Amino acid sequence: MFVQVFANLEGVDLLAFSNSIPDFTDVSPDDWYFGAVEWAASLGIVSGLGEGIFALNTPISREQLAVMLFRFIQIMGIEIPMRDIVTFINQDTISP
Repeated sequence: MFVQVFANLEGVDLLAFSNSIPDFTDVSPDDWYFGAVEWAASLGIVSGLGEGIFALNTPISREQLAVMLFRFIQIMGIEIPMRDIVTFINQDTISP
């Protein structure tokens, strides 16, 4: 759903991805979100879980969403002003 939202925000022509060879074995060209997933993967916004798995219908963590948002912001050239460094209680469990 999030990659569809990102694509909508950017006004991406998702039909351009309709003939793409799927990057993920669990995403079919017939799926309504196929173009958005392929677009996001082509830009590096998402990379799935590895071994060609996108993991549809699997809940995403706050950490995964933060990574997608960060990559989207970088790729779109959106500048975010620097503020004080924020620390989290569970910082030792956050992936590098």
